[in-house]
Amino acid sequence: MPSCTFAKNSINTMFKQHEACNEPSADKLIWRYMDMAKYVSLITRKQLFFCRATKFDDPFEGDLSRVTQADLMEWYLSDIPLRKRTPEDIEQAQKKLSDYVGFMKRLKHSTTINSWHQNDHENFAMWKIYSNWNSGLAVVTNFGRAREALNKASEFVYGGLVNYIEEEKEVVNQGNTFNHFMTKRSQFSYENEVRFIHELRDKRNNSNDPVDGLNGIYIDIELTTLINKIYIAPQAGQWLKDALIDINRKYGIDVEIMQSSFFGSEQYR
Repeated sequence: MPSCTFAKNSINTMFKQHEACNEPSADKLIWRYMDMAKYVSLITRKQLFFCRATKFDDPFEGDLSRVTQADLMEWYLSDIPLRKRTPEDIEQAQKKLSDYVGFMKRLKHSTTINSWHQNDHENFAMWKIYSNWNSGLAVVTNFGRAREALNKASEFVYGGLVNYIEEEKEVVNQGNTFNHFMTKRSQFSYENEVRFIHELRDKRNNSNDPVDGLNGIYIDIELTTLINKIYIAPQAGQWLKDALIDINRKYGIDVEIMQSSFFGSEQYR
């Protein structure tokens, strides 16, 4: 069965490098689009919400595609020459595959994810899908700052770029279970996602739903390190900026607040 191994880091850091996570360069901008309620939750809690993988819109999150299962089946039989394979060999391999598919389905319940969008500029689709066109906002940081901010966490966190594949043709690398959560179907490539992952190890067991009833987990974050800039939605009024200034002042957040440039670019006037 594929393993889940981790790279070595300093003992005092909670953000860990992971062989399944392709980290972008530290200066790459990442954006988290949200509504005002989620922003208030972020700064009052001083925590990021990591959503359980089973709660994502994509029902196949972390699942093994047919071609990946076929590849894994062949791997289970790789020590037996094709002409010497017996029905018992096939049956045993199918049992191993079934066990592993079941294991991955259970792992979806104990794997939690916090998602960001990597881009040098704000993105129209992200505003429309993940925020409110009239009253939303986007927290902007870079990968290096996010990584440093997560060192405040009391839980181990890993992170990197999502790898997008054509599921009918491409096989997910079987070297590590995390690869299944750092890989998505090409239909989602517009998200250009950076993921931070935490596994609820104390909740992981052989039951069908080891964290039944839990949507995710809140993990501590160093806010002043994380937040570099805030953009407010394209059609948001001055009231939103004023509200952000007030609440940021109350919680000691001193960052630049900018209006989205979609409907205000001087280049088109």
